[in-house]
Order: sequence, then structure tokens, then C-alpha cells
Amino acid sequence: MGDLEIRPLTARSVVLSTLLGVHPPRLPARYLVRVGDLFGIAEGTIRVALSRMVAAGDLVQSGGTYSLTERLLERQARQDESRLPPAQPWDGTWEIAVITAERRPAADRAALRHAMSALRLAELREGTWLRPANLTRP
Repeated sequence: MGDLEIRPLTARSVVLSTLLGVHPPRLPARYLVRVGDLFGIAEGTIRVALSRMVAAGDLVQSGGTYSLTERLLERQARQDESRLPPAQPWDGTWEIAVITAERRPAADRAALRHAMSALRLAELREGTWLRPANLTRP
């Protein structure tokens, strides 16, 4: 087996992953520094990432505590919902959506993929989307 070339996590990724996984998504800087240390990321690197994330509008800082902004709170809600989507007992039936269209620009295709995924549909083949019929619509 060949060597796996796994890139190390960035400070930003560690901070966001931590806050996205915590409820409520708010932690003191010292905790985020300790989490970074678990991944071999220096305290200074985490603190610089925190400052940049506040400047970029990803985080809000108040009294040494960092919280997710509204955009990332929405992402956290989608993430939470996707882990445990509401469902009824499954009777083996499927919902299928067939999309027929002429050539579409890449942006339109990407928007369609995003919309279908939000409805919990998976693409079986080009233009054919399906999901178990027991999932509730978001």
C-alpha cells in the first residue's frame, strides 16, 4: 500500500470544525487554542486564525469568547439536520425526479445539484434523482 499524502488541518479548519460541532457554538479562545494543540497547531497560529476569521466575518468575538456568525449558524443547522433527518418507517418506495433540459451552463447545473441535495435527493445518473420516500422535505 502506498503512502497516504494527507494534508494537515489548517488552524481555520480546526476552529470552524470545533465550533460547528459545539452547542451553543461559542468557546473561549483558550479552549480553541487547546484544541489546536491537539492537532499540533501552535497557539500563535490559532490566535492569528481567530483574528482573521473575525475580520472575514466568520466569527464574532466578545470578551475572549468566539462565536459563529449567522451564515455559519445556518451551516451548523443544516449539518445538524443532515445527521439525523426526520424520517418515517420506510416501506421500500422511492421518490424519483427526472430532469429533462437542453444544455445548461455550469452555474445552472451546480445550482440544480445544490437544490436537489437540499431536498435530500441523490443523482443516480445524469438527470435522474431519487431518495427513499420516507424522508420529510426540508
